[in-house]
Amino acid sequence: MSTEIFARQGDVVIRQEPATGELALEADLVVAGASSHPHTIAGPCMHRREGRTTIVRLAAPSTIAHAGRHQPIPLPAGDYRLSPLRERGDNNDRAVED
Repeated sequence: MSTEIFARQGDVVIRQEPATGELALEADLVVAGASSHPHTIAGPCMHRREGRTTIVRLAAPSTIAHAGRHQPIPLPAGDYRLSPLRERGDNNDRAVED
């Protein structure tokens, strides 16, 4: 499914798209960069991991912050797919890390 990009925060691409399947509850979810500069969704949300992609459902508005590296991005209540940015070229495909 191809959807338009809602926002981008460093190396994380955020798309609004319906979340399907089972989701688990977690507070202050780290979606990328767990070891050094995490991208974190504030407060409670429902989520599921699919490889490096995180599917998220927000029942209330929230924000995603990147440990002081970028301005927080407001996220209205809804469903999102958060994925690492990818670079393609020279017959390669690699994740970009910020």
